[in-house]
Amino acid sequence: MLPCGIVEGGIHFGRDVPPRSEPGKVILVMSYDNIAALSVILSLSILGAIYLWKICTRRRCLCRVCQNQYRQMRLIGSGGYGSVYLVERLHDGVQFVSKKILVRDITEVDEYSKEAKELVTLRHRHIVSYEEDFVHVEYGALEPKTYFIIVMEYCPEGDLKEKIEQDFCSFTEEWVRTVFAQLLQAVQYLHSKNVIHRDLKSQNVFLAEDGHVRLGDFGLCRHTRNPALGSATFSHAGTDCYMAPEMLNSSRYGKPADMWSMGCVLYELCTGQFMWELDGILGAMVMADTQIVHKLLRANVVPAVGNALRSLLRRLLNAKPEGRPTATTCIRKKLFKKASHMSRELFGDQLGDGSQGDVGDRDSSPQGASSGSGRAGQGDGLEGGAGIASAGSGLLSGAHPRQGTLGGATDDSADACSETTSGGEEVGGGRASCATSSDEDAALQRTESALARKRAQRRRRRTYRR
Repeated sequence: MLPCGIVEGGIHFGRDVPPRSEPGKVILVMSYDNIAALSVILSLSILGAIYLWKICTRRRCLCRVCQNQYRQMRLIGSGGYGSVYLVERLHDGVQFVSKKILVRDITEVDEYSKEAKELVTLRHRHIVSYEEDFVHVEYGALEPKTYFIIVMEYCPEGDLKEKIEQDFCSFTEEWVRTVFAQLLQAVQYLHSKNVIHRDLKSQNVFLAEDGHVRLGDFGLCRHTRNPALGSATFSHAGTDCYMAPEMLNSSRYGKPADMWSMGCVLYELCTGQFMWELDGILGAMVMADTQIVHKLLRANVVPAVGNALRSLLRRLLNAKPEGRPTATTCIRKKLFKKASHMSRELFGDQLGDGSQGDVGDRDSSPQGASSGSGRAGQGDGLEGGAGIASAGSGLLSGAHPRQGTLGGATDDSADACSETTSGGEEVGGGRASCATSSDEDAALQRTESALARKRAQRRRRRTYRR
């Protein structure tokens, strides 16, 4: 119980009503509520004074951006790594890309600067060129935020993933060979410097204004002391659907792991199907079924792709690291010589022909499974390879190629549609009518299957997209 009574300061403690005070005196009853209110007011006053002091005494960032050497134009993309902006250097108007990474601990600056240091030492016409890096600090809040910024070459044509999504039907075998040869040169240069990229994928291959490719994103690259193909111990890093079997199975891997990822990129170029759209991680699927790569190639590779690229693709996606060719070995192949003739037929033309031809004819072709149901109804509606996968569902489940979605009843329907008279003469009109009905049913079935596959692949894409 608080003591009661009038004290000299005019403050009364207690719950009873104080006696009438003399004029000119203010009496404050110090109840628990009033004490709590005074405490809150005092705390807010202290915080306000601290905030005003920080505003009046805050420092100004002196980086290149804050000194108006660069002008930020627009946001290109963002993710767990940070944000990427398009910036313009004011004194000459040249555009660059700035990678802005939030630094939660000042000691992380050294770790993030590793990518910048790698870009400084790696100079190649097919590798994203480095401009500069610096630390940027924002003092807007109570605690300043620190960012590490890397300024790099700007590739206005986007990345290879976007190119596959938007223009796959306009690809040719000649164009695929040219792009992949340039990418091989970049990887060969990295491996000659004993650098392993560890995150090779179509999202990290950029298209420059001159039409050439640039390999970028070196945040996960590591140096290996072993100049040969021997593996070394590294941490688990990269994108799982592009990882080689040895990266998934152990922590010892080397340059052949990059060549596996190169095979994944070549697979996307030849099929229009992204690795995350498969029914699982290819590196794990190969360990369970050594024939899965052969089945996928037979089912999904565009008919315009010749045997030379198919053979290289099979070798790059070899489950054993020692069975994969090096970047130098690939470049020396006759396939990448100028004298080697490659098809210039558009992939979209063959996809259209495959979706309109006769079912029996497509079944009898070597690429029947790929030119038929796998791409039925695709044409203009190609969306990142949607409708390409699962074409060979019969192939993946072990069924015979002629018993898949396309031509399960090709031979039987042909026999059923041929009627004979009592004299043994064939009735042509009835056969043609029956064949037409069979073709319409098969086309409807292919369209429904393609739509179902598109929906399933879009769901997988949302799940696995990085």
